[in-house]
Amino acid sequence: MDETALKRMREVVFGVQDGLVSNVALATSMAVATEDIKAILIAGLTGAIAGTFSMASGAFLASRAEIEVEQLLSHGAASDVQKNEKQIRGPLLDAIAMGVSFLIAASIPIIPYFILEGTKSIAASILATLLSLFVLGLVKGIFVKKALFKSGAEVFLIGFISASVGYGLGEFIPLVLATLL
Repeated sequence: MDETALKRMREVVFGVQDGLVSNVALATSMAVATEDIKAILIAGLTGAIAGTFSMASGAFLASRAEIEVEQLLSHGAASDVQKNEKQIRGPLLDAIAMGVSFLIAASIPIIPYFILEGTKSIAASILATLLSLFVLGLVKGIFVKKALFKSGAEVFLIGFISASVGYGLGEFIPLVLATLL
């Protein structure tokens, strides 16, 4: 695979993992707390769209900062033309990779809520997310030439823990709010 494409691997893995986990946590906690399909879909869609812009802009700014630090440390060894092109093109590609991968992945946990109801939609959302996390790990393993099952299991387990926290929050926060309000 092309070295430039491999450099985007960080953004793609980060975007997919964060899109899946943040939106399954959001949708699951909303579903457990409210059981209101409209509220779940609004939260999920808003989370996906806002998260896309947040992650893309964050990737752009972080990539720019990394380039600026590299240039500072190299004492301006690159020409001004090379600096300017690198400062825009690389961060822009990082932002696109991050944003697109986040948006696609953040859609996966909310799709079941369009077609299923109740606990079936929650279960399907979590299952689709966990399966997607495992596939993400497998694909990452292929590209970086690591053990596939180990790579898949790593991403799966980290995502499972995060999704469990989201579910727990959906159960716990309404209880706390009920006692406070």
